[in-house]
Amino acid sequence: MLDTRLVSVIFLAAFASLLAGAAPGLAPRDAGELTAAVGCWGVPHPPGFPLYVLLGRAWADVMPFGSIAYRLNILSAACLAGALALMTCWLSRVATTGIALLVTAAFLVSPLAISQGTRAEIFAPLALWAMGLLTVLSSGHPRRGAIGILLGGLGLALHPTAVLAIPGFLVLGWPMMRRAGLKAGPYALLGASVALVLPLRAAIHPPLEWGAASSVSGFIAHLLRTDYGIFQLMRDSTAGGAGGSGEPPLQLL
Repeated sequence: MLDTRLVSVIFLAAFASLLAGAAPGLAPRDAGELTAAVGCWGVPHPPGFPLYVLLGRAWADVMPFGSIAYRLNILSAACLAGALALMTCWLSRVATTGIALLVTAAFLVSPLAISQGTRAEIFAPLALWAMGLLTVLSSGHPRRGAIGILLGGLGLALHPTAVLAIPGFLVLGWPMMRRAGLKAGPYALLGASVALVLPLRAAIHPPLEWGAASSVSGFIAHLLRTDYGIFQLMRDSTAGGAGGSGEPPLQLL
């Protein structure tokens, strides 16, 4: 059972710490692009992060002060604080509360937490998603099976690395999925359907539009990152070996 008092205390403490160090405006790396995408309902680089854009826009509209950049920086702080609170609660069940608090405190002051929890980035919401899914699946409550399956589908619309949770999802969630029966598929599809925001946004050609996600092929390529990052690098390298540029991978960056 979720210890709501422990979760609340850890959330408030972690959020206050991260909020104090939050960037006052635009931050480096992907923060600028994600902020622009949220501001204009744009399509950022693959995989497009459709759930983040929806969540970020809703958060920016509700929050009453600061620039969009600052609001999204605070969103990261809130998401990471929530993830740490759920992690503490889960660890206190499998170990002790003292160990859980030590682990949480160590992570909170780590460079990773400070970098991802104080600026607009995808990984703080991803951490909250992962811990939320773990909390639901480890609860063993049969009625929470639908929530877990829905969260699993939503993760695919948040970041591709969510697929790495599938083995654990199957191990922890199989009893719930079995109880859900034929409802499991629709719940998963409902969560993943958030990704359809990509072609809808691309169809109106916003100021920030990466790729051609308005078509079926472009949408699939964008979501699967086939023309971005390591996949593009591997394809260019292969083409070079077959008579193309012949440049080694590092030179293609």
